Amino acid sequence: MMMGFNQRLRLLTVACRIFLSCLLVLLVSGCAFTRTPTQTPRSATEQLLLSQAIERSLQDLSIPLMEGSSVIVETVGFAVPPASIIPSDLTYVRDAVAG
Repeated sequence: MMMGFNQRLRLLTVACRIFLSCLLVLLVSGCAFTRTPTQTPRSATEQLLLSQAIERSLQDLSIPLMEGSSVIVETVGFAVPPASIIPSDLTYVRDAVAG
């Protein structure tokens, strides 16, 4: 049995409505999920500025050292977190100096 034009149009309209309803549900449900931001002691901008400042200050640093000698770097004003979960600024400087 052949479908008439009106029946095909009605079927297409229903299918389109179902598709658009499903799409709307998917898009709206994305707004329902919450995300907890990370809790770092410094903001992302602060971390970027600090790391760039350290890298720039050490970029052209050239200290002639005898082979086997040790280097001591004293840092003042760097925050060291109580737990080692968050890498500290001190660790970053130490790793940057080490090369």
